[in-house]
Amino acid sequence: MAFREKLGLMSIMIVEDNEEVLKLEADYFRFLCRDLIIARNGKEGLSLFEQMRPEIVITDIKMPLMGGLEMSKAIKQIEPSTQIVVLSAFNETELLIKALELGVDHYLFKPFERPIVLDALRKSVEKIESLRALQKAQAERAQLLLAQSRVRALGEMTSMIAHQWRQPLNVLGLIIHNIRKAHEGLEPPEETIKDTDKALTIIEQMSKTIDDFRDFFKPDKEREVFAVDGILTQSIEMLEPSLRKHAIEVEILTCKQAWVEGYPSELGQSLLVILQNAKDALLLRTGDRRIWVRMQHSETEVRIQIEDNGGGIDPSVILRIFEPYFSTKSAKHGMGIGLYMAKTIIEEHMNGTLSAANVGAGACFSITLPIHQEVLK
Repeated sequence: MAFREKLGLMSIMIVEDNEEVLKLEADYFRFLCRDLIIARNGKEGLSLFEQMRPEIVITDIKMPLMGGLEMSKAIKQIEPSTQIVVLSAFNETELLIKALELGVDHYLFKPFERPIVLDALRKSVEKIESLRALQKAQAERAQLLLAQSRVRALGEMTSMIAHQWRQPLNVLGLIIHNIRKAHEGLEPPEETIKDTDKALTIIEQMSKTIDDFRDFFKPDKEREVFAVDGILTQSIEMLEPSLRKHAIEVEILTCKQAWVEGYPSELGQSLLVILQNAKDALLLRTGDRRIWVRMQHSETEVRIQIEDNGGGIDPSVILRIFEPYFSTKSAKHGMGIGLYMAKTIIEEHMNGTLSAANVGAGACFSITLPIHQEVLK
């Protein structure tokens, strides 16, 4: 986007007590910006700024009621990113130094010269864009850290639950073994044998599930080379009981092992988010519910596709689903951070890509990751 177009999306406030200068400036800026705000002294300018928050302020210095520098100081305290251009007839070193100390961005001398003012505006627009990009990056980083801290907290909670459950499970196992031992030399009823065998199997499964959850949410300390299919299988197994409960069929088609470098548990968490989203979409429909999981790889990359027949993503929002805090679900069922976190992990931590598209009767999420070349050799 060209500079003039960018400036046209912004608002400018002129603060000037000289009516002739004010008219000259207003006639010039009126057609350059989205909104033009006019104030005739610093006090009025500060009041209008608090109401309308223009991105750029062009001000004189010496004015009645409140001067331009005093107003500029107050504005910078309210919104530090506001660009302030001083137009002054006073070529005084002391005033210039004070203006710089207050954070004034440009100090220009009257009379009003369009090319010089336009250059100052160009630099102001560039700085506004840079500050916005920095603020956006910082906000996204903070959101990712928040999401990761929640995952860590979940891991800690899971470890605590595992510790609390382990002893009762061991006691139950011993009780059942004692029941079996009490029948040694006897012929216990067939139902008793079946029930005790079943109980021991359930205890073993519960113990394994505890270990799986604990390991799944354990944060990785270092990057490592690992096989993708193992993490994919583990992620599906984590949701398997819930999928089975809701009659959701999962068809898996994977290739031979593909090795990548990164953080196994983070990839697993990303896959879990995508699978959970597919499950949530399927719960909104009746009849046949299916998820297809496909994995294939070339010499350079491995691709994982997770497709469902849940009706697809609304085309009007499909480009926004990876934005932080954007969700098609109610606040009760989601914060809109899962897919954002998954995309960040895949693209920034794993050097891959994550995309979504509507295909057939539902949505398809595609992950591509670079193959670890040393293992491939």
